[in-house]
Amino acid sequence: MRYLLAAAALFAMACTAPTQFSPSRFGRWRVAFAGSTDGVYAWRADQLDAVRPMFTELDALGPDFVETDSLAEADVIARAAGDLGGACGAFDARDPGLVRIDAACAQGYLALRRAVAHEVVHAYTWQRWGWAGHACDWPIGAAVPATCHPTIRCPGEGCLMSRGLARADDGPNFSEAYTGDVADPTPAQPDLDLVAACQAASRCAP
Repeated sequence: MRYLLAAAALFAMACTAPTQFSPSRFGRWRVAFAGSTDGVYAWRADQLDAVRPMFTELDALGPDFVETDSLAEADVIARAAGDLGGACGAFDARDPGLVRIDAACAQGYLALRRAVAHEVVHAYTWQRWGWAGHACDWPIGAAVPATCHPTIRCPGEGCLMSRGLARADDGPNFSEAYTGDVADPTPAQPDLDLVAACQAASRCAP
């Protein structure tokens, strides 16, 4: 019997999602949802219901991610958008308090939540450390790809902060359009390591 209990405990530990939740270290991050400024696109209730578990999931990264109804108090606004050139989400450092989401392009609710979470984390890391990059995978000995953290790797690029669409012109005004082919919206250990590394160094890039 004790062997069964021990096995059950190990299984539970293996299935427990990693977390480094610590608002005292990583801060509090307020996210608001809004329609497009031209009034053409809006969030549906079922879409928002599907996205809102993101707040609990993203807490694993360290900050306390919360929803606010106040656009003025929000650290980032997730606006509904139309065609983003085939991408489901977009972040542009020239307007770091905004992410745009085309819910119609997402392959289901989980993919939608992943797209929103991915862009929200970009806004967080940019506003906090001036960097909006990724946890990538690349061959040993090869140069670090553009937009990738130089030391945090994500084998297979299946992490929340893996690359979606990588653009060749990434630069000071980093702009990214995200299209994820993996639907799991929860942060993986490399995602936590990425945020922790930025926090420890007070920067993300060398």
